[in-house]
Amino acid sequence: MLWTNYTKGHVKSFGYINNGNYSNLSDLHLMPYESSNWKSTYNTRMTLCGNQLQDAAEIYRNWTFQQSWSTTPLLNRKDVPELLHQISLIFTGQITLENISILAATIKEWADMFGTGEIYELSHWEKHYKNAGIEYFPVSV
Repeated sequence: MLWTNYTKGHVKSFGYINNGNYSNLSDLHLMPYESSNWKSTYNTRMTLCGNQLQDAAEIYRNWTFQQSWSTTPLLNRKDVPELLHQISLIFTGQITLENISILAATIKEWADMFGTGEIYELSHWEKHYKNAGIEYFPVSV
């Protein structure tokens, strides 16, 4: 698992190449142009874990519980809307590619089919990349 302690919101691209006998992990920082000399002010680290997504997720989960913004599990928090305490389908979409005239009805139809609430996570609203969600809305389980 490759991760950083960066909290300023600039885009990063994490990469992985399997070269047979070794793997190449990369962390590309896509910073706004400020000067020709840029030095990272935060740590990038690699944590070895099992080969299942859940192995990395458990490491991240344990880390979140040590952070000031996540000392209370989401289900016990009173400062978030009740909707976030319920099971919901989360739809992620790029608003510029959606058919706005049917979007709400389509989302409601899916939620009704599964008997859940619905949340629409709008991507591409703050930058022109597809990775908008977790950088600004960290998951706390």
